[in-house]
Amino acid sequence: MSDEKIRRYTMAEIEKMIAAGQYYPVPDDAPALPVDDEFWRNAKPVRRPDRTVVELDVASAAVEQFKKAGPDYLRRMADVLEKAARKAS
Repeated sequence: MSDEKIRRYTMAEIEKMIAAGQYYPVPDDAPALPVDDEFWRNAKPVRRPDRTVVELDVASAAVEQFKKAGPDYLRRMADVLEKAARKAS
């Protein structure tokens, strides 16, 4: 996630939000919702309408460089393509 999408709050701001009913802290030990076989039988995949799945032949060395930089390498590769497309238009 890029830094421009991160909003940092002071403890005083968080306390005001809690008092105004705008923030609901969740304890780390909150029970997880049950996800049973019935849930998965009825689950349907959802695709974002602004995204397209493609198969792309990329040099192994290029993919390895992205992988070395850490997890979520496919997202970072997509980001590079999006920036290049915007620059070209």
